Amino acid sequence: MCDYEIALQHQACGWPHYFYQVKNPDPKKVEGARYYDGINFARRITCPGWYSFGYNDEVVPPSSAYSVYNVVSAPKTLSLYQMTGHFWYQEQWDEWENWLLQQMHLR
Repeated sequence: MCDYEIALQHQACGWPHYFYQVKNPDPKKVEGARYYDGINFARRITCPGWYSFGYNDEVVPPSSAYSVYNVVSAPKTLSLYQMTGHFWYQEQWDEWENWLLQQMHLR
């Protein structure tokens, strides 16, 4: 749910793809989408985060995921699983769970 406007430059944007194949969007809709763009909220993240995505996701394209990851200034870990689509492999899930447990000092 981020980087919506990039679709206006004919690039993959985040779900729900408000402006895919829209040639002349209503400026008020573009302005409204900016308010809900997840990038605006990602800039405010202050806690450590674990980020993971794949390059075959058609719902949340990697360019959209990177746009959020790149604006987070808090400590962060990126774990790419390049072959994934809009799903996680078990190894990915296990890595995420281990990261969470380490953050809570339970491992």
